[in-house]
Amino acid sequence: MAGLLSTMLLSASAHVLADDADSGAALSSAIENAPAKKPRKKRGPEIVPKHERSYIGIFGTQLEVRGVTLAKDDLKFDGASIVAGTYLSDYFRLEARAGTGLETAVAADDPENSLEFDIDYYISGLIGPQANLTDYFQVYGLVGVTRLVASTDRSALRGFPDIPEGLIDSSFSFSYILGTDIHIHYDIWASLEFGQLHKDTLTNIRTEFLNLGIKYEF
Repeated sequence: MAGLLSTMLLSASAHVLADDADSGAALSSAIENAPAKKPRKKRGPEIVPKHERSYIGIFGTQLEVRGVTLAKDDLKFDGASIVAGTYLSDYFRLEARAGTGLETAVAADDPENSLEFDIDYYISGLIGPQANLTDYFQVYGLVGVTRLVASTDRSALRGFPDIPEGLIDSSFSFSYILGTDIHIHYDIWASLEFGQLHKDTLTNIRTEFLNLGIKYEF
């Protein structure tokens, strides 16, 4: 009787051990065959649609005035400007600008018949399309109207009679800009532009510019 009981206990233990081994093998196989979890990519800042945003900016400007005198037809000097605008949609923007010249331009340096002038200030209203080539690069073109106010200083009382006291005959003029914005960091963009600021139809004096600056979107 005792021998039969021992045989039954040994048989039961063997079955339990076999079941445990099978369960362990199945668990190991399931772990090995489970699909590996892919690491999550860090998300960058969310790109907000343009039509929900506005911007302000500041530019360093190189002004170029042509047609003042034959001797110095191409006068270049530094200026500065600020801009504030809004995106009417993802494809159009509206903005206002104001700027000034930072240097006195010398159009004629003869002591007896000199001519110097300053760009006192200018203000512009512009509108135009833009193309968002990527989330981080866009190009645009703007057209509008600019009011430019300048002043002259001449050594001879009647020197340069064809040049008005304020350099130009009409302070208002058509203007245009071609530019590009490049994303730098979060809401900060770098901008490069060139265009025509003002053209006087009577004196044919033309003011062009090159802008480099930054904009902050909000």
